[in-house]
Amino acid sequence: MVTDTIGDAISRIKNALVRNRPNVLMPNSKHLIAVLEVLKKHNFVGDIGLEEAEINVQLIGENINRITDIKRISKPGLRVYAPYRELGRVLNGYGISVVSTSKGLMSNKEARKSKSGGEVILEVY
Repeated sequence: MVTDTIGDAISRIKNALVRNRPNVLMPNSKHLIAVLEVLKKHNFVGDIGLEEAEINVQLIGENINRITDIKRISKPGLRVYAPYRELGRVLNGYGISVVSTSKGLMSNKEARKSKSGGEVILEVY
């Protein structure tokens, strides 16, 4: 049983990208689906197929920015929080960070616009 679903998903995505896999399967989780929806909104992943126990995520395809690197920022043992003023640009605006705010999960760009800070979950570029 995996206790850190986001960390497990990041490992699966990195391994699939190294092996040039077009898609990756990962265990189903509501929080993970919300994170993947933010990545889909910013064209870092493609279609997200929901099945009973698994999520099928498209990594390579048309109109998808291939993920160069993905890093976990806030970990179960060390949570990282930031006010909206400290949510900086990731890789000069080419990447995003996923932030868990009181208004839901959103990218750092959206969090700055809505003036809401929160827990910085991961960075993608």
